[in-house]
Amino acid sequence: QDKLEAAYKALRKTGDQKNSFANYTTTEEITIKKPIQKDTKDTLCTTHMRDGIICHENCQLEFNFESGSNNFISCSCMGQDGKCKVCGCGPSSHYHDNTEMVTETKTIEKVLEDIKAQYDMADKTHKKISNYAHQFQETFANLQDQANANYDRIFQLCTDLSKICSRFNFVNELHANIENMRMDARNIQSIDLRKNAESDIRKLETFINGLSNRKNK
Repeated sequence: QDKLEAAYKALRKTGDQKNSFANYTTTEEITIKKPIQKDTKDTLCTTHMRDGIICHENCQLEFNFESGSNNFISCSCMGQDGKCKVCGCGPSSHYHDNTEMVTETKTIEKVLEDIKAQYDMADKTHKKISNYAHQFQETFANLQDQANANYDRIFQLCTDLSKICSRFNFVNELHANIENMRMDARNIQSIDLRKNAESDIRKLETFINGLSNRKNK
């Protein structure tokens, strides 16, 4: 029973540890860029498109999504020197694009790995001790059943003995045994288990006193 009580204490402790690490996730806002399709097309430069530079918005030239040609020499972004008035590059570095990058704020859930590791360890320990506690509980229940059966056997034997030995003094003969049982009960750490043991001892003592009283009448 002491092992069972110790297992329950450990179970409560590991349960508290597990709960203390349960919040191992946090939310974080991030900014992302994603392309969206437009109804119009823009003239971009392969060299400067990453900088977000648009050389000519809503270009009216025939759609051309590839660079490397002189098709854009007639684009309104080109100057008289044949260079783009916006980025300074030649026509061959330009192309059409009908998408644009938009900025979007997104909330994501982030796992705090160090806290998660401690939670997993506490959870593993908690489950292990829970299994031990269950095994101890089953063992104790079996022992309690055996103890109850032994008490019933003692009651029956005392009853039979009282019929056979009319002068047998149960109180005197079993006094030392009952005192030893009381001493053992006082050493039980669990309050509930100690109360159960003391209750069983009182029942036995009451029963024995009853037998002796009947003999004395």
